[in-house]
Amino acid sequence: MITTGDTIKFWQNIEKYLNQWKDELSPVRWKPWRTLFTGREGVYVFIRFLVLLALAWLLPLFQWYLEVVALLVTSIFIFDMVVYITGTTFVSRAPKSRLRSAILSSFSFVQLPIAFAVFYRSLPTSSFCPSLSTTVQAFYFSFVTITTLGYGDIKPKSDASVAQILVIAEIIIGFYFITILIARLISLSTYEEKHNDTNDKCDNST
Repeated sequence: MITTGDTIKFWQNIEKYLNQWKDELSPVRWKPWRTLFTGREGVYVFIRFLVLLALAWLLPLFQWYLEVVALLVTSIFIFDMVVYITGTTFVSRAPKSRLRSAILSSFSFVQLPIAFAVFYRSLPTSSFCPSLSTTVQAFYFSFVTITTLGYGDIKPKSDASVAQILVIAEIIIGFYFITILIARLISLSTYEEKHNDTNDKCDNST
């Protein structure tokens, strides 16, 4: 039988793992370049953006083993973006710079459809109707998908199961990320007001 204490402990463990990922396991914290990005998370986010762009453009030129590496790197980046913003929104303390945090969080959301475009470029062009034959088309389709505009000018074929699964995954992750992002931006915009209110109460009590 599950008790209230077990439930609380479960969510406390989730918070612990989110903090552990953010502080130790995220690619920005990996030992080879940890000191380089300490206090410079914005540089890491920008480099991640450039890497995803390069992978999307160069993937058709890769041998199969390089393609596997590219997809693995892209998967790690997607997981990192989702877990990182979840941890910073619900677990971490207020950031040193609210504007910087808002910009980096929003920039990460822009990188999600680019990351999924890498996956779309790894599929046979015949998986889509009409064929998804260029990187620009992959970017376009991915951005239209994650924003749920659904123009319908490009769509997965009925027998392209992998493409359909990727589309479903992008929509679900996109919905989750934009929800967390909105919560994050609201939290950042109201933090200073709450902080000032707390300071005023402390000043009035002295």
